[in-house]
Amino acid sequence: MAEEKRISRREFLKWFAVLSITSAGGVGCVCVPVAVYGPEPEYGPPPATAIPIAVEYGPPPVESPVVNRMTYIEKDGSEKTLHGSTDVPTNAQFVIYFSDLMAEQSQSAVTLSNIEGNDVSFETEWLQEDALKIVLTLDLQPGTEYVLEVGSDAESIHGESLRVTDMARAEFTTVE
Repeated sequence: MAEEKRISRREFLKWFAVLSITSAGGVGCVCVPVAVYGPEPEYGPPPATAIPIAVEYGPPPVESPVVNRMTYIEKDGSEKTLHGSTDVPTNAQFVIYFSDLMAEQSQSAVTLSNIEGNDVSFETEWLQEDALKIVLTLDLQPGTEYVLEVGSDAESIHGESLRVTDMARAEFTTVE
């Protein structure tokens, strides 16, 4: 009488896969009754020692908006980075891009002044809810340093105050 051989489920599945592949290749498959013993396979619920995964329900947290970039518009319509520029036209128009949709009253948080702190008058126009255009009412002085800044009282349409970063302040010089 033949001796009964015990194999694990893993070993059985390995041999079954080999026999199945072999049979697909044209060599016959031999079916032999096998008693499968051994531990449960490795798939299934994670072991109790695994780090639990925290699941939070509800809307994702709303992050404070920031200024992504500030640009000025060239005569040809192209935009250039404003911060650090030394050849900004005296009649330039500026665009401030935010990371979120902003409340309309956020335009009042924008200031433009020369380096001594004298304010420059301008008008604003929302190009989109996240892009604010600054149009000067008078030309800037040639060869002068200016600062365009957005304060923390600007807020998103979700009511989140602007997080003031380095990008919320641009220092530049007008062309001679």
